[in-house]
Amino acid sequence: MKTAVRNLARHRIYSAINIIGIAIGLAFCILTYLFVHNEWTYDTFHENADRIYRVYIKGRNERVHGVTPGPLGPALTEAFPDMQTVRFASRTGKIGTENRAFRAKLGFTDPNFFKAIHPMPFKTNTLPS
Repeated sequence: MKTAVRNLARHRIYSAINIIGIAIGLAFCILTYLFVHNEWTYDTFHENADRIYRVYIKGRNERVHGVTPGPLGPALTEAFPDMQTVRFASRTGKIGTENRAFRAKLGFTDPNFFKAIHPMPFKTNTLPS
């Protein structure tokens, strides 16, 4: 141990370069692991995780978007009859009455969404008419 400390003190510049290199290498390995782990475990908590796919459309400007047009769901169902399509879209919209309204992020989906993605019971029509 004394020899290691003595060499570190004697060769400060080389020791600093080596320590910084090891720190950068370890940080890169940790970040790579976190990225790969996130990609492999994305949506795996769903009951039907092996049947979930995300459709990407590649535009003219070479950017990949996770949002698809509304008519794509019915078109996919026609093209692939065995496919159970579920779409989810989010938009910002106004909620409220004429007197009081606010903007909020809204989510829209097909009726099959909770059957296919994450089956759970829901209560509907609970408000009095």
